[in-house]
Amino acid sequence: MCHESRRAIAVFKEESYRNAVRLFQDAALLYCRASYPSSFALAVTALEEIGKVHVVDRACDMLCMNPDGAETIYDMYFKSSWLTDHKHKQRQALVDAIGTEPSGSDAVWKFVDSGGLEEARQQALYVELQGKDIKTPARITREKAFESLP
Repeated sequence: MCHESRRAIAVFKEESYRNAVRLFQDAALLYCRASYPSSFALAVTALEEIGKVHVVDRACDMLCMNPDGAETIYDMYFKSSWLTDHKHKQRQALVDAIGTEPSGSDAVWKFVDSGGLEEARQQALYVELQGKDIKTPARITREKAFESLP
């Protein structure tokens, strides 16, 4: 892998981290203004960006340890859906936050792994019609925001 590609990956990782910090700061500001649904959605998105940083960090480790397989590793990490799949990034951030993959019986892990966190993030952003019921982002209350974030 050429020096330019390595530099691009380093910049990508740094910008992803900066974006995660920005999103979290924005989420905090919205929370202080009692805009809990938007705050929650941005906090989850910040978590996803941190998950992306961890994926990129693992890719960098693999590239350093296996320079002969650089092309395969690059394709696996950067051309697959690992950097675009919301649930994958949420799971990755959770695994890295606790330092190990949780057991299948862990309630937080089940919630994130099953897509519950992503579903809650979408609920915080969209008005939906379910049958005759109108569901608004207001269903993400302060309490739900705290209970839903891992």
